[in-house]
Amino acid sequence: MQIGVIADTHSKMRPEALEVLEGSDLILHRSTRNQAGSPV
Repeated sequence: MQIGVIADTHSKMRPEALEVLEGSDLILHRSTRNQAGSPV
């Protein structure tokens, strides 16, 4: 199983990142915080 992890995209997904994540069985996206400002 290949797991891709990405963080801090700030609503922008770069083509290079998509290339690296391609073929992943599972992709985890880590954000800094939710809209209210508290940790997720």
